[in-house]
Amino acid sequence: MGLFDFLSSAGEDKLTAKVEVSQDRINELRQQNITRKIATLGLPERSVSVAVDGEVATLTGSAADQATLEKIVLCAGNQHGIGKVDCRITLLP
Repeated sequence: MGLFDFLSSAGEDKLTAKVEVSQDRINELRQQNITRKIATLGLPERSVSVAVDGEVATLTGSAADQATLEKIVLCAGNQHGIGKVDCRITLLP
């Protein structure tokens, strides 16, 4: 078909409307995203839970080895809005 040009400033401007989002909802969305990202790593983690409170992500559970634990921590720490990761993951023998 081809490339079509449009005036980008035309049309309804609903995308710039401000929406109020509670901190609890933001925490929930960040927690879900971190959990999803950890699952896509394909790591042999045993069971890891994520809780988010503002800029802090708390990881609990267990990991198979140190390398897996570090990858999980990096995955959580690279989430937008997360400034600290409280790692409470234990290594299993």
